[in-house]
Amino acid sequence: MLKIDITSRPTFTVPVEVHLDGTQRFRATFEVVEDADLDSLTQQYGQPDPSAPWSAAGDKALLRRVWIGWQDIVDASRQPIEFGPEARDYLLSVVPIRAAVARAFFEGLAGGARKN
Repeated sequence: MLKIDITSRPTFTVPVEVHLDGTQRFRATFEVVEDADLDSLTQQYGQPDPSAPWSAAGDKALLRRVWIGWQDIVDASRQPIEFGPEARDYLLSVVPIRAAVARAFFEGLAGGARKN
C-alpha cells in the first residue's frame, strides 16, 4: 500500500558523504518537485549530470529549489548551523559539498545509486 498526502509535496532525507578534509557526513532533506519544475530547470541549464563535479549554475538552481533542510552540520565550535538560505548558499559555493549534495539528491530520488 502506498501512503501519500496529496495536499503537499513528498520529502526524503538521505545521508550525504563529503570528501573534504577527510570524509564527513550529514543528512540532507529534499522536496520532490514536480516534473514541470525539473523540465524548466533542464531547459534553462541543460540535463543534470550528478557525476559531473562542476556544473555550478544548474546544480545551484536545482538545489536551491529542492534542498529544504539538514541535520548534523556544525560550525568550528561544534554549534549546530541552522538551515537557511544564506547558510545553504554558502555550502553550495563549496564545490565538494555541492557535488556531494547533488549526488545524494539524485541517488535518493532514484532510490539508490545508479549503475551503468
